[in-house]
Amino acid sequence: MKIKVANLNVWDGGRLFEDIIRWLNQEDPDITFFQEVTNLEKPELTNQQHQCFQALQTHTNLKYGDFATAADLLWEDETKTPYGNAILAKTPIKSCQTIFYDIPRKMIRKDRGPTQFPLDPRCLQHCTAEFNSETIHLFNTQGIWGLDGGDSTTRLNMSAKIVKQIKDKDPVILAGDFNVKPNTKTIGNIEKQLSNVFKNKLTSTFNMKRKSNPGYATAVVDMIFVSPTIKVLDHYCLQVDISDHLPLVAELEI
Repeated sequence: MKIKVANLNVWDGGRLFEDIIRWLNQEDPDITFFQEVTNLEKPELTNQQHQCFQALQTHTNLKYGDFATAADLLWEDETKTPYGNAILAKTPIKSCQTIFYDIPRKMIRKDRGPTQFPLDPRCLQHCTAEFNSETIHLFNTQGIWGLDGGDSTTRLNMSAKIVKQIKDKDPVILAGDFNVKPNTKTIGNIEKQLSNVFKNKLTSTFNMKRKSNPGYATAVVDMIFVSPTIKVLDHYCLQVDISDHLPLVAELEI
């Protein structure tokens, strides 16, 4: 069975939402892992940056999904939106759970500064989906933030929790914005269980058109991992201006 998966940090609920939708409909993945998604639940779609989860389902072929709330985001206009990770697919998603790393769900302000980012709640989203009667374990995360990108006690604890969840499951696809460099013990722990699809293939996963700090030009934080039983047919990172991160795509055979 062949499937196409994608990963994208949508950037604050989708600042460049129309461009994201255009790209998704052109790429047409079967499963997409998203981070920085908002999910203000209202019957009508009135603000796609506040209702990113609903808007993604409305405007793409990814009609099935699960949203994992990490925090409640307070915007400048005092609107409060659930904020976190989302998995969307063309096939029904089920048996979902959210595992927090260290800080439980709480309110965070949209206008907070980088010194406060390490205090944001972060979580691992776990769902299952069936493709042609094959149950696939899907894991999605936005990792613990830190400007250095190196190992820390909290990041090592994060990878230990990820390993605990993925261990003894097969097949597994794990994707996300890990907020940590690939050549760390944090990522190495995960690589003992899963294959890193883009290992040593990327220079940066940031869209430098949207970044002013030159350090981002050599920062790889977005990754896709798969079980050793999954064959990677193709994989690519696209230089498209749809977020402050670049999307990852992998074509897999399960």
